[in-house]
Formats: sequence, C-alpha cells, structure tokens
Amino acid sequence: VGGIIYYDWCNKLYSLGEIRNLSAELQRLATIPLLIAADMEGGPVMRFRVAFSQTTGNRELRNPIHAYETAYALGCEMRFAGINMNLA
Repeated sequence: VGGIIYYDWCNKLYSLGEIRNLSAELQRLATIPLLIAADMEGGPVMRFRVAFSQTTGNRELRNPIHAYETAYALGCEMRFAGINMNLA
C-alpha cells in the first residue's frame, strides 16, 4: 500500500485529533511513507466538514490573495491531521 484516501462517510472520524491519530498509526505501520489524501476543495466539496474549518468554495474565490490565504489555512489544518495530499 502506498496511499490512503479518507472519506467522512466511511472512516467515522469527527475531529482533527482522531484524523491525526489515524494518520500517525497508518504511517507507523507502513513500510514506505504513505500518501494520505482527502478531497478538500472547500464549499460543497469538503470531506470532514465537522473537523476542518469551513471555507468558501473555489468558485467563489475571486481575489487571488483570499484564495491563497484560504488554501494556506486549509493546508495547515490538513498537515496537522497528517493528510499530505489534497485532491482539490
């Protein structure tokens, strides 16, 4: 196994801490570093709506600075949770 994708409907994870713990345990068990992915575009396409900050969807982000800041904040949360690939 080289990668995992998280979905809120099947993993039953409701907090950043739970996601972080699962990611750490999966990485510990892996023989190679895993790609751990989630589809986190923002707006209507947000896995783990409960655990992560709610963001505007990409379609509504008109200002490049706002788009950067939104993506950076989401990336920081994903990194904290051990998710290292966004399928946005």
